[in-house]
Amino acid sequence: MVMRKIRSQVKIVMWITIIGFAGWIIFDLGANLMVKGKGKPWQKGVIGEIDNKKISSKMFYREYQNVLQDSLKNVGGRELSDQEEKSIRDEAWKKMITNLRWSELSNKRHIRLLDETYLTVMERVPPTELQKDTALYTNNKFDINKYRQALGNPRNAGYFANYEMKLRREIPKDINTLDVLYAFNISNKELEFMYGKDYAARKAKYLLVKYNQIPDSSVKVSDKELDEYYRKNREKFRRPATIQILSVRFPILPEKADSVDAEDRLSDAKYELSQGTPFDSTAIFYSDDETRENGGDAGWVKAEDRRFALLYKMLKDAPFDSIIGPVLLPDGYYLAKKTKMADDSMHIFIIQSKVKVSEATRDEVKDRVRDFVDRAKEEGFQEVANRDSLKVIDSHEIPMDAPFIRGVGRTTADISTMIKAMKVGKISDPIPQSNSFVVFFVKDKKKSYIPKLSDIKKVVMAKLQKEKKLDVSYAVAKKAYKVFNSVKDSTAFEKAKESIKDYNPIVTETRYFTRGSLIDYNVGYSPLFKSTAFSLKEGDVSDVLKDKRVGSYFLQITGVRVPDTNKSIIQMATARKKYNLNRTIEEDFTNEMTSDKNVKDYRKYFYGD
Repeated sequence: MVMRKIRSQVKIVMWITIIGFAGWIIFDLGANLMVKGKGKPWQKGVIGEIDNKKISSKMFYREYQNVLQDSLKNVGGRELSDQEEKSIRDEAWKKMITNLRWSELSNKRHIRLLDETYLTVMERVPPTELQKDTALYTNNKFDINKYRQALGNPRNAGYFANYEMKLRREIPKDINTLDVLYAFNISNKELEFMYGKDYAARKAKYLLVKYNQIPDSSVKVSDKELDEYYRKNREKFRRPATIQILSVRFPILPEKADSVDAEDRLSDAKYELSQGTPFDSTAIFYSDDETRENGGDAGWVKAEDRRFALLYKMLKDAPFDSIIGPVLLPDGYYLAKKTKMADDSMHIFIIQSKVKVSEATRDEVKDRVRDFVDRAKEEGFQEVANRDSLKVIDSHEIPMDAPFIRGVGRTTADISTMIKAMKVGKISDPIPQSNSFVVFFVKDKKKSYIPKLSDIKKVVMAKLQKEKKLDVSYAVAKKAYKVFNSVKDSTAFEKAKESIKDYNPIVTETRYFTRGSLIDYNVGYSPLFKSTAFSLKEGDVSDVLKDKRVGSYFLQITGVRVPDTNKSIIQMATARKKYNLNRTIEEDFTNEMTSDKNVKDYRKYFYGD
């Protein structure tokens, strides 16, 4: 029976492929017959070019069908909207770019995984559709041994060959970033240089005249000066485009049935353990915790560890290797065992079953949200929200490009595009988030503009006064600098300070600071101060510097500390971590894989969007 089901699934895959291929023939052949090999790329059936490689509509259509099939499983049997179809095409396009670039990079860098790696994954992680096949169940739960028997049957070779190809496409792209890092040849000399640059330190003594210590009486501003300053610096006072949004959130919370399901899953896991299945194998299959990758090994814990405090208490007097649970904790149900004790620490293994929201529960919330949107469009957003006792969150007036919207959350590219396109009075479609849906209403929108001087006179006055005070602080610091240079002994800073005492100057010496650390509380992280300090040698004195952050100052380097780079191993590891090379390479790697650089997109000639 199992074999028949698997073979029937193979037939379904084959039919999808045949239908897709037939669709391409009609699509691609028709495009080619239009011009018989002459004309624009899209007239020859070329749907795009990536890194100077032409991509046929056949290749794109194949990728589109793959993404489409996955999407159809998620939406059930309903018909897709035009927007959803476009989103699927966009996803297929991005996936195709990533796959092509990954293939080129893996060949160039000789990135290969052993066949044994794929076989291990196939044995431990059954395809999703087979995990739902009741023919592979024993006592109402999936039987991993039945699956492995099916995996080893030669008659199922075609099905599992397709599964292996899918794994070969997907797994390498999930390689740990450190593996990518170590694939690059970064010499010890380069790492020593980076380490030395990062941990080099300076100490400086300086004289500072703060601009905010300059009295207003020293910088009088006439109406003519104010008007002229406003006209020359109008763009500095431009107000950004703004939007005001009202939003409501519909949380997706687990129902009682969802909690029962989580407990049942752990009861199944406990039964597996009672039948002799190893703990690590059971954890890999049943656990939702990240420790599943280590066979459920949670390491050494203590009674004060917040997450495991209750488990620690329950396991303390339990026999070694005995299983306790299912135990309900705030983040789900647990099975646990202890394997070792040492003083106040305990080595434990866990299997966690999170209380997951079922599709039925999610669909219930989704239907409620759609009903709200339909009624709100007819009767008014605020009115329906009040009637349904929903909390309405007002974002108040915020910049159109604000990275975060109160009530909505982080402004993703999709949300940003949506709010820019929506008109005042319009209601958004439901926005799915990790554990809720959000709907918002555009209450107000304002275009970018430059206010009249009469409306912002105080703001303009404050900016002009600041600039004038900076000029005064610079002139005063120059006067002190002249005195400093005329004194040839250790009292130079004090005599320079005394010469301008009416302006409350500061003379102080910093502690050692690096390029990434705080200098002190007077100048903070000032890039100007740091760049100047690291360009000077010990004993050197800078020119007078005008720093818009604080005022004007000059400094003398009183100490230089160069890190010892002879301890190679420790310093190399520190340099790698400190400079976060793995993160930098990961970002570069991801950007390179998905970038639109060197991409020509002709899809609009095929789909019209």
